[in-house]
Amino acid sequence: MPPRFSKAWNEEFDVMKQMQDDRMTMHNNIVCHERCVKNGYITNNHLLGEKTCMVNCLGKLLQTAIVTNLHFQKFEEEQARLAKSSKKRK
Repeated sequence: MPPRFSKAWNEEFDVMKQMQDDRMTMHNNIVCHERCVKNGYITNNHLLGEKTCMVNCLGKLLQTAIVTNLHFQKFEEEQARLAKSSKKRK
């Protein structure tokens, strides 16, 4: 049975996935910067507070991304396992 998607399609998908990851990283940086600058100006603590806020904010977003990637990886493994088991039945 031929693979579900061609090699070229898989390569294109990998490129698009990397672009999306880059886009999300930039978005996360902008969101954290806006959130932390706003908090810094409210408390009049511009440098140290903003740096600490950025580190915490980006750390939390990184943890979220890692957990999401783990769940997606488990989903892909489950799909591959199901595909193999359905091939064995045929």
